[in-house]
Amino acid sequence: MTGVDRRLTPWIQPAAGALQALRNGHIEAAQDLCAAIPFLESDGLAWRGYVKGLLDLHHDNFDAAETHLLTASREAEAFVLSNPTDPEKTDLGRRLAGLCYQRLGDLHRQLGNHRRALSYHGAAYTHRDESGTPGERWETALALHLDHLGSGDQETALEWSLRALDFSEQLGSERARFCAMSWTHVGETLSSLGKHREAVTAALHARGFWETTGTQQQQARADRVLGDAFGAWAETLRGQGETHAAQEKLATSRKHLTRAITGLREAECEAEAAACAKALAALAVSIEALQKLNPQDQNTMTLGGR
Repeated sequence: MTGVDRRLTPWIQPAAGALQALRNGHIEAAQDLCAAIPFLESDGLAWRGYVKGLLDLHHDNFDAAETHLLTASREAEAFVLSNPTDPEKTDLGRRLAGLCYQRLGDLHRQLGNHRRALSYHGAAYTHRDESGTPGERWETALALHLDHLGSGDQETALEWSLRALDFSEQLGSERARFCAMSWTHVGETLSSLGKHREAVTAALHARGFWETTGTQQQQARADRVLGDAFGAWAETLRGQGETHAAQEKLATSRKHLTRAITGLREAECEAEAAACAKALAALAVSIEALQKLNPQDQNTMTLGGR
């Protein structure tokens, strides 16, 4: 939380210290700092509950984590209601509540409870839409995208991934990285909906952003996504009897999967490279079958597509 008057919020220093200790794996220090968070008002109670919830999550104590996070979210909402004429405190309380509900939703998605995750992430978005930063809105929009995918509602999942993409455009120096992640999710969802041309376009956008901001592993993964997108498009074309077009897409898929394997191995991601190699082997079977149908197009396949 930035831009907050420390005189009004004495919990900032111990709460920030506790969160940093958690990130660094210093659990005992985090527990001590959590105990030092003042709780004379609801905002202090909310922060203490939030940090306790994170500590519970670290110990895989999911029931206790939910209890602490839910209590914290309600204390944050109480803080909003008790300061209706103070915009700074109102925004602070909403952001606190949004943070707590976000972690509750993340917890339930991790446990496979997509309905509960949707409910909590929806509550987080309500608060963050009012007072959150673009980064916080992006986080919750993407979470809702994943929740709807888990619930089997791909159309709504696509809507949330596009909303996350809108927020990623507002992230300044972080724009490229968040756009890359957003385009990746958009592309994968479009592909699952059978919108292969649009999926390939989205995956190409993601690959372009990863080239400027990503690690070798992330760039290789983007090639894997592109390879899968072209492969899915090829299978649809094959089913429609458009074998020549299917061959071209399979060849392009092979090019990207081959590049992905090389990148993943160079990044020492052997398990991912092995999975990609299996996908490439399956692709080779499809290529061989189409070559038998269209032997005159064998040169196109050998050269790696267009």
